[in-house]
Amino acid sequence: MAVFKCKMCGASLDIVEGSTVCQCEYCMTKQTLPKLTDEKRANLYDRANHFRRNNEFDKAMSIYENILNEDSTDAEAYWSLILCNYGIEYVEDPATKRRLPTVNRTQYTSIFDDENYKSAIANADFAQKSIYESEAKAINEIQKGILAISQKEKPFDVFICYKETDANGRRTPDSVLAQELYYGLKNEGFNVFFSRITLEDKLGSAYEPYIFAALNSAKVMVVLGTRQEHFNAVWVKNEWSRYLSLIKQGEKKTLIPAYRDMDPYDLPEEFSHLQAQDMSKLGFMQDLIRGIKKIVSKDEPKTSTVVKETVVQSASTNVAPLLKRAFIFLEDEDWKSAEEYCEKVLDQDPENAQAYLGKLMVELKVKKQDDLKNCSEPFDNNLNYRKVMRYGDGDLKKLLQDDIDYIKARNEKARQEQEKLKREAEEKARREQERLKLQQEEERKKAEELRRQQEEERKKAEEERNRKEAEEKEKCEALWAEYISALEYEKECEKKRRTINENIEILTNQVNKLIIIKNNWDSIETKIIQLIEKEKNLNDKISQLNIELNSLGFFAIKRKKEIPVIIQDYERQRNSTRREIENVSKEKQGYQSFVDVCNAIETTQAKINGEKNKLNDLLKMQNSATIRAELAQYEYGKFLTGYVLDNNGYVKFGSYPKTKVADSSLINILNSKAGMLPTSSNSYAWNSYKYYIAGNASDFMWYIDVVQGGVKYRGVYFTSYRPDDTARSSSTDNTYQDDNGYTTSTVYWFKYEPISWTILSENTTDGTALILCDMIIDSQEYYITYGVMRTIDGKIVSPNNYAHSTIRKWLNETFYNTAFSELQKQIILTTTVDNSAASRGYSSINYVCENTEDKIFLLSEQEVTNTAYGFASSTSTNDTARRKKTTDYAQAQGADTMTSTDYAGNGGWWLRSPAYESFGSAHEVNSFGNVSSYIGYVNSVDRGVVPALQIRL
Repeated sequence: MAVFKCKMCGASLDIVEGSTVCQCEYCMTKQTLPKLTDEKRANLYDRANHFRRNNEFDKAMSIYENILNEDSTDAEAYWSLILCNYGIEYVEDPATKRRLPTVNRTQYTSIFDDENYKSAIANADFAQKSIYESEAKAINEIQKGILAISQKEKPFDVFICYKETDANGRRTPDSVLAQELYYGLKNEGFNVFFSRITLEDKLGSAYEPYIFAALNSAKVMVVLGTRQEHFNAVWVKNEWSRYLSLIKQGEKKTLIPAYRDMDPYDLPEEFSHLQAQDMSKLGFMQDLIRGIKKIVSKDEPKTSTVVKETVVQSASTNVAPLLKRAFIFLEDEDWKSAEEYCEKVLDQDPENAQAYLGKLMVELKVKKQDDLKNCSEPFDNNLNYRKVMRYGDGDLKKLLQDDIDYIKARNEKARQEQEKLKREAEEKARREQERLKLQQEEERKKAEELRRQQEEERKKAEEERNRKEAEEKEKCEALWAEYISALEYEKECEKKRRTINENIEILTNQVNKLIIIKNNWDSIETKIIQLIEKEKNLNDKISQLNIELNSLGFFAIKRKKEIPVIIQDYERQRNSTRREIENVSKEKQGYQSFVDVCNAIETTQAKINGEKNKLNDLLKMQNSATIRAELAQYEYGKFLTGYVLDNNGYVKFGSYPKTKVADSSLINILNSKAGMLPTSSNSYAWNSYKYYIAGNASDFMWYIDVVQGGVKYRGVYFTSYRPDDTARSSSTDNTYQDDNGYTTSTVYWFKYEPISWTILSENTTDGTALILCDMIIDSQEYYITYGVMRTIDGKIVSPNNYAHSTIRKWLNETFYNTAFSELQKQIILTTTVDNSAASRGYSSINYVCENTEDKIFLLSEQEVTNTAYGFASSTSTNDTARRKKTTDYAQAQGADTMTSTDYAGNGGWWLRSPAYESFGSAHEVNSFGNVSSYIGYVNSVDRGVVPALQIRL
């Protein structure tokens, strides 16, 4: 029997042959069954239902229609066409676990009036008919609710159809292009449906009512995309196919396909009769908007709302409607139309005072007659006013004259009030000037006394400073001598270490040889015994032949000749055996017994252990010398400024791993010092970064810091690739580490080097400066997840909240403690970091947070467009001052780095400013130095880090 699947959840159904209804044992939904007369029809239903469950309703409808072509009495096929026509999707109710219908293709036609529904009921048996009627009732109620909501929506002029996200949940290029078009159309005054923004405040609600309202009201739909599969994505196709259906039904609408970076022949076949637009052409956006303006203005003239009727006096019946329209246009502020209709009235009635009143209101831009008294200046010199006064009745003239009198009286009162305020201000200024003069004289005397005191204090301070400098210089020289001495001692220890290691190597070779003798002792002894026995046998044979030779008679001439030859051969074999005994005995190396060999091994091993103990003691002394040198260097550093200005004006301050070590001999030494490589179960001397794979902090990437020759190095080792965002799995497709030349299970070493900083601003008064790192020195996420809102202290906090971001914690803890010595930390100031809307350059913005007090921080969008800091004022400018290159260490961390000739080595870097559009995104500077419309998901780890701080110079 054919297998049929549930049309709600897709599970296989256990069907009793001949039945027309059944219940799914998985989702417990009672449903109707088709006529499964053969395997072919079952396969057709299975394929069609698959498309319908995946919301590919058009594909499913074509298969159901093929089924009906073969059997026009199949009630289930008619019912399935209804499900496709109304876009029915069965969704699980979290509370009841029941599968409930949702409508994705709303129609103005009731389901009960649908011809397919009538055919399904006509061909259904009693059991099927009951289910059809029940489901139709539920669908009809849902559709009524959708229509009720949609009717409240303001009509749209343009519907933008596009694919928002790709398979990985990232925003598509289509979305960026669509947003650009959206703002362009909005600027022209169009009401535009753009789901990213239009549905933004509809979170938690069904979108269908708003999509339905937009599809039916919009005069133009623009379908744009950059890939063939984006045009054919399920929900994209659902929108444009519904719009084409409205056009086929006679609706006066226009669909415009727009493509980029693809062949126009790859557009859907349904667009073949339409004129497609290439978005890559110069001026495309302006041409498209101009074309839409022509279509909308031609197809949809301005509509008027019902307003309070203005009393029309002295007008004939023929002009009354025209006057009413004119005053309606005035209330709508459609000045041009109001002017035209007033002229139409005057064409019929040249002395119509109401028409001249309308023209007066148009000229003064007044919506209602009652608002004439609110004009800034009297209008009694206006030509239209004079004609109203000439042709109007007494009441109208009085009203206008009252308005003129009111304006004049109001303005005169304001003038008098202004004069009064001016006199009061002048008197107040005179008194204030006298007070300031007396105050300045008093302050001059105080300043003179203060200068005298300051000069005395300056002299005392200078004397004290000279005394301290002399003391510090003496101490500094002593510390430098201690540093040099410690370095020399460290070098001497290094020489001794090499000698000890050579001795250990020699002794180890001796032990290895003795172990070989020990392991082969029995075989050597056995072989010697065998050879001695062989020699004895040969001696016996030679003796016997000599005896035989001496006993032979006179006539044994032949035998006498044979025996010497045989003896000579035996003697040759005996000599060879003796040499072999001697060679085998040499393998014993002069040891007389097995016990002697064992004792020799123990003695040599003891010597090795003794040398190793010497080596350990020496390493302790060498480490002690290193520590002494570092301590002396640290104390010596207290007498330095803590930073250095190089010839290019950069501040050298702090140190961080930067350049990859290429010297193989140095790498071998560093690997030896690092010891055992870490594993997920044992990190040994290494430290785990605790980076994320698939949303979980994991042990797969480690670091270790080692000092060699007075220079500090950082080793990096990873067994899995670091994904380019915290939610993704580890693979070469999801990382930039392999693109940057770094592979798994290899130790890479990076040299700690001084960090170069650009001075953005300097305060000469208090000797402080705002400085920015000149390179991307690391690669970190802004926050660990991008789609989860948090509650902290009773307040809902978004992922792009800088105050509670993981990157702020990393900057002020991990980086701060790694990059700077205790001395250097003393001259880093605590900065009040501005996280207001103003830091984004807006008066108000979503997702801003409170200001923070930080040692290290990221720049804001406002700061990277500050010309006083040396940056371009426009976010869309490809600014060279904003371009940053990535260090080798940052590339090993997974920073996305460009390889093109013009921008080789450049990377993107985080700003602290949240994105306006999305709570899961923050702004960044891209590789070209551009910050306009570039936002990154906060859990992306391929963005670089460019720290900023304030320092006391």
